[in-house]
Amino acid sequence: MASIEETVRTNIAAKMSNAADLFISSLRSNQLSTAVWDFPSNTERTMWFYTPSDHGGLTLAQMNDHQQALAFNLLATGLSEAGYATVSTIIGLENVLDRIEGHSLNDGQGRFRDPSRYYLRIFG
Repeated sequence: MASIEETVRTNIAAKMSNAADLFISSLRSNQLSTAVWDFPSNTERTMWFYTPSDHGGLTLAQMNDHQQALAFNLLATGLSEAGYATVSTIIGLENVLDRIEGHSLNDGQGRFRDPSRYYLRIFG
């Protein structure tokens, strides 16, 4: 008999899988190779940065409104309410950081602090 914790994990995994499938099915063919990568790809999967840089994957700017909604829904399936609120706030604060930094930083790809430059990549 499955424990309550196992059941909860299974339900979360199913919701995340369904949300990922919906997101992937919304992508145009030219977006698929950017957003969906083979698994395992441990070098890419474990490469983390906490500063603005090209992380690979599909940016929010490269998504239409519907795809962005699906991306955020996918994110919400794996986070608590507090976790989702924190992530959403961090993304929104990019505009505040841009102002504090004088709107002058540019990394050659556009605004250095830009909430639309968050990336989504799905492995597997």
